[in-house]
Order: sequence, then C-alpha cells, then structure tokens
Amino acid sequence: MTTIFSVNGEYFSNYDLAVLKASNTNYMVKSHDVNDSVDLEVQEDASDVYVCDEYDNKIYVEFELNTFDITGYEDDQEVKEYRAEDLAINGCSIEHLKSSFGLSDELYNSIVHECDNVAIKTTEQDG
Repeated sequence: MTTIFSVNGEYFSNYDLAVLKASNTNYMVKSHDVNDSVDLEVQEDASDVYVCDEYDNKIYVEFELNTFDITGYEDDQEVKEYRAEDLAINGCSIEHLKSSFGLSDELYNSIVHECDNVAIKTTEQDG
C-alpha cells in the first residue's frame, strides 16, 4: 500500500508538497491509502473463482453453473454437462466491464477460463 495526499482535488505523493499547496487556504490535507498492486491473478478454490492481487486481496467472480443435456445419438446414456454463465463482479457482468470500462482481454480471458474449469470439474464429478 502507498499513501497519497490530496488538497482540493489535487493529488500528491509528497506530504510536504500537499501542506504547501494547502497553506494560507481553507483546504485540508487528506491522506488516501492506494493499492498499488500491479499483478493480478485469477485463482480457483473449489467452486469459487476470484481475482487476487499481490497483497492477497480477493475479488470474487459471481457465476451460475447451468446444466445442459448432451446425450449422444449413438448411445442412450444420459449425459449432462455444466457450463459457467452470467459471469459478473460486484453484480456487473464481465462483458460490460470489458466493453464499457476497458477490462483487459488478458484478465477477461483468464476469468472465463477459470470459470470454465470449475464447470468442467463439476461435470466430471457428477459424471
């Protein structure tokens, strides 16, 4: 974590500079803790998927596992497959995060991949 300081909407990494900017004004120096994490990793834990930063802060991915009947024509054995659908973070779909907010292709694809892995493992366990 890094601390930055603000004075009337201006941000500074140096406290003394913030104090000088606030001098002889009615403005106060405010401090803010900033997560300066650079690396994000998508991880899976049982049936949970989350995005984890280098400080081990976790942001959970919400998704539904829906079943689909994929019974083959050659045999009569009933086969069901799970698929991960409605992927979201904090109630916002990852498609919307990608198209409207510029979520990177790399992170988007990693999230989809891990959710698909949960679906595959669930299919194998129920099969």
